[in-house]
Amino acid sequence: MSIAVKFVLSISILLIVSGSFFRIQHWPLWIEIVVTGFSLLFVGIILRYLGKSKKTTFDLLELTTLSLFAIHGIWTTLKLPSLELVRFALLLFGSLYFVGYAWIHWKGRSSKSIWTFSNVVYSISAVLIITGAIFKIQHWPGANFLLFGGLACACFYILKGLISRG
Repeated sequence: MSIAVKFVLSISILLIVSGSFFRIQHWPLWIEIVVTGFSLLFVGIILRYLGKSKKTTFDLLELTTLSLFAIHGIWTTLKLPSLELVRFALLLFGSLYFVGYAWIHWKGRSSKSIWTFSNVVYSISAVLIITGAIFKIQHWPGANFLLFGGLACACFYILKGLISRG
């Protein structure tokens, strides 16, 4: 993966996370930031796919799933009608992608240990986001800190995966 594609993908993830934080804080311009982030993600995914010299069926499934994710993000943010079809397609292709991705990684591992750095970061981010959402719903103090920490961990996890997978 070229440096330009990594840069586009990194900026897109940064914009999506920043826009989400703006939304949580009820700051203006969050819609513009999130839509720009998802649009850059869509462009970066296509550039990443086109830059691969050897394309497999799984790469096409990844392209479809991540493109649907970006389209769903734009569609949801702009509150456009007929979202059910996009959600169904995302659910279908997303399920196929994640099952295939898990199978490839599980099959290719020499050690079956679940205590890897990525799994720990992913778990911590999930716990922080879920706890922060509960705090936000209940209007308890500390919700913004938990959500921001969880989103930062998730951003780190996604960027690490995008950069290392090339």
